[in-house]
Amino acid sequence: FLSQEKGLTVSDATFVVAVFGFGCAAGGIFGGYLGGLANRANRSYLPLFMSLTTYLGILPFLALLNDPTYTQASWKPCLYAFAGGCLASMPSVNVRPCIINCNPPEIRGAVLTAANLV
Repeated sequence: FLSQEKGLTVSDATFVVAVFGFGCAAGGIFGGYLGGLANRANRSYLPLFMSLTTYLGILPFLALLNDPTYTQASWKPCLYAFAGGCLASMPSVNVRPCIINCNPPEIRGAVLTAANLV
């Protein structure tokens, strides 16, 4: 998409996708930390944190897809890609603690197995 529709060269588009990957890695680490803080503050804050970061993760992707002002891998598409990857990966690291919090200990094994299969 970035090379064909947005006019970036293949190497620039690949770089933007790599920046997205770095954002995902950073979001996984930072999201786990923030999710732990939210969980320690109040268990009901963790699903709220997950839903908020899922929603906010949409905005950088919309900007990356719809911003007509860039034609190369400058700071703007890289910022959109990093922020989108960071925000989009934050909820995924908190799924397991969220499942553990809302299921009794007797069935956690089965529930976590089912969650891994999905």
